[in-house]
Amino acid sequence: MKTILVEVKHDEHFMYFLTFNIYFMKANFSSLQNNLPKTLLFVFAVLGMALWGGCKKDNVDPDPGPSSSITQQLTSDSEGGVISLGDFDLVVSPNSIPTLADGSTATVTFSVEKNGAMPKTLPGEIDKKGDLVHFGPEGFIFQEPLFVMLPLPPGETAESVSIITYDNETESYKVYPTTYFDPETNIIGTGVYNLGYFFLGNIEDVTEDLNSNKGQGGFHLYQLGQTWYPIDGVTWHLSSHLGPWYAVDNYHKLFLTNFEFAYDEQRSWYVDMHRWVVQTPPNVTGWKPNHNIGIKFIGPQGTYTWGLRISHKYFQLDLPECQDYSIPWVITVDKPVTCTFSGCTNYSTITNLPSNGTWTPVSCFSGYNRPEATVPVCTGDFQATLTWYNGTGGDTDLDLHLYGPDNMHVYYSSKIGPNGILLDRDIISTPGYVQENICAPNMNDMPRGEYRIEVDHYSGIEKDFQVRVVRGNYSNSYSSTLSSDGAFIVETFTLE
Repeated sequence: MKTILVEVKHDEHFMYFLTFNIYFMKANFSSLQNNLPKTLLFVFAVLGMALWGGCKKDNVDPDPGPSSSITQQLTSDSEGGVISLGDFDLVVSPNSIPTLADGSTATVTFSVEKNGAMPKTLPGEIDKKGDLVHFGPEGFIFQEPLFVMLPLPPGETAESVSIITYDNETESYKVYPTTYFDPETNIIGTGVYNLGYFFLGNIEDVTEDLNSNKGQGGFHLYQLGQTWYPIDGVTWHLSSHLGPWYAVDNYHKLFLTNFEFAYDEQRSWYVDMHRWVVQTPPNVTGWKPNHNIGIKFIGPQGTYTWGLRISHKYFQLDLPECQDYSIPWVITVDKPVTCTFSGCTNYSTITNLPSNGTWTPVSCFSGYNRPEATVPVCTGDFQATLTWYNGTGGDTDLDLHLYGPDNMHVYYSSKIGPNGILLDRDIISTPGYVQENICAPNMNDMPRGEYRIEVDHYSGIEKDFQVRVVRGNYSNSYSSTLSSDGAFIVETFTLE
């Protein structure tokens, strides 16, 4: 089956143009071309009856609302920042962007897109609440976690919804525990090492048992008077060769090393526990930790074993120093929390951290099965980024192509195009989260004419993938699936 979606767009860099998303098999493209006029008439008729946002691929959201997006570039030597789109925030933590391979400053383009197409049809167990948001770049692993923030929909509280993402590794929807909640703004969030699609929802076996004992539980650690969590006697007297670590500057980070679910039927809904981020969040206005919010955790009930790490730096542009505690911290979450619009109560009681352990200096960006950070290569005013999860052994070779004026074709056999256009890498069998990028430093220098962005399936098994296209302040993300010899036209555009 062939689907054509027509999008009418306009922005400061591009004149009026049409964009076609065409999924096709190479062998059958000629028949699609022969029927294109009839197909376009049908599409324009559909556009006359429906909103543009409702026409995107397989969007089962009954009321997605108007789509919008924003982009912002940040560098590896910055103190972080916040990218906001309405009430949706992406908090980029200090030191989260890796440097280039030679140690020089790297630049990453972040994007927030609201109310695009769902990456896959929702299963019946999920009742979506609020808007779908896509945080980008997807498929990029950061060396420090970022925080994705979402507003609570009317009538919902922090424990009544889950933070749901589309997980490329399992090609299914999964849940992150809530590790940020600000009752003053009614915003909840979670820390993540990689970005993508997020929304809030109710899920059977996770959030719909609010009137039973199986609902989400939690704990809360924060500054109380002059007490610095976890307890003064363990974390107060840390120091390094530069001097004492003042508690106000310390980030407290918990790394999950083992978890026993109290209700095993909830296990399959959660992302890999090594990707959970439970730590002091950063202040959105600076590089220091937000001890008033502190460590908040709302998630499945059970017995948690955490490793504790303290991160510290003396000055804003310093690299952080870290120390790990030798004794694990066991916390049992044994009852549901109760949340209102003013906060949560009924948190589980936390046993004190054992005080007879020792501290060991460690690398801040490794250990505890943290994912290996992606090395930035390609950035610019124009970016097309292809991402997919390539299995544990590298099971699929997808390729990104850019066609342009004067027979221009940038791809794995011709990585360098005119005026700085570049394909940064060709992924063949690299396992895990992978990406290919085609970028140009300045769109004004790109040759004038018509362009087409395409993804081809070169070899391997059927694979879900995502593509984000950035053109100046414009950003749009696409999802699809390709099998043997398939191809997907992501977007066409014209530079005047």
